[in-house]
Amino acid sequence: MNKKFIQLFLITLAFIKTALPQTNPPQETPLHFHAQNNNYNELRFLLSDRNPSKYNINAFDQDGYTALHWAAQNGHPFCVYLLERAKADFNITDLNGNTAADLARQHGHDQLANFLTEVAQEQWDKRHGKKEIVITLEDLAPEDIVEDSDGPLAKKMWSAQANAKKISTE
Repeated sequence: MNKKFIQLFLITLAFIKTALPQTNPPQETPLHFHAQNNNYNELRFLLSDRNPSKYNINAFDQDGYTALHWAAQNGHPFCVYLLERAKADFNITDLNGNTAADLARQHGHDQLANFLTEVAQEQWDKRHGKKEIVITLEDLAPEDIVEDSDGPLAKKMWSAQANAKKISTE
């Protein structure tokens, strides 16, 4: 064959390889199995620093399920807790567009679904720059506390239990 033809062929092949979108193939891991079957101790070991084999915590199987999806769908709160501690992404959707919270709710695990939704929102806010600022009464200057006929208005606004005002910023 012609040397120029081979060079052109290799350049074209390299171009096609880089131009095509790269997708990750489904990769079911032992994390999936143990989360699905509520094997808490095995899952804890796999997620620990003692495990020499590190697995992608957000790896997905052929249905687009992560280990978190399986734990949520099957109602395994302790496995969900381990995955949360290991920084699993609670906003990943499966091939049908369901988050772990959606699957938990669909299978009647409402308390778990509420927890999953809350953590997903916290992760979303953190990822997109929303921060929570807490201002306590001690942080306010005297002119910030407005007096009314019964005493400082701030005492009425905040209960003694909370004693803080939360402001969400972007």
